[in-house]
Amino acid sequence: MLKFAPVLLSQRGLGTGNPLMQQTEFNGLAVTPADGTDLPGGICKGLLATGAGNINVNLAGGGTAVLTGLSAGQALLIEATRVLSTSTTATGIVALY
Repeated sequence: MLKFAPVLLSQRGLGTGNPLMQQTEFNGLAVTPADGTDLPGGICKGLLATGAGNINVNLAGGGTAVLTGLSAGQALLIEATRVLSTSTTATGIVALY
């Protein structure tokens, strides 16, 4: 399990008014995109891509979304249950809890 300090996310464009920033720290799990496997920690609060590209996810509320044009180091507030391998080109994906 990886631990990320909030300051790292604020440097990535998430401000202190962001709900994710209300925690003093949170856990992250490395993600291997797979069309048939849910995230190992259940529904995540966000995703971090350390390598640029797209991330295709199953949303916690139902449906799917392809998040396109992500920059390296970009964090997203999104509740997802799965990161799909189809259409995912970003690398170094971390699910934030």
